[in-house]
Amino acid sequence: MEQWQQQIQNTVANMEKKLDQLYSAVVGNELTKEGGFNQFFEDHEKRIKNLERREIESNDFNKKILVIWVTVCTVAGVVYALVDLYLKSKR
Repeated sequence: MEQWQQQIQNTVANMEKKLDQLYSAVVGNELTKEGGFNQFFEDHEKRIKNLERREIESNDFNKKILVIWVTVCTVAGVVYALVDLYLKSKR
């Protein structure tokens, strides 16, 4: 009977150890704050925020380039029109 109880206690202790390992793998180690799916999701959140920041910066840059291009084209059109008027008035 005593051997049977010892065997059950060993089995329960082994199951508790495996459950602790599973918990550490899923949630992470509470002492070191490392590992687990939480760390995985935190890393991906950082990557997503970084990509969003890069996309915003890229969009801002593209808007600036577009404004500069439109300004240059407008100035070129105005200069062309003024030169054309000047040359027509000379004739």
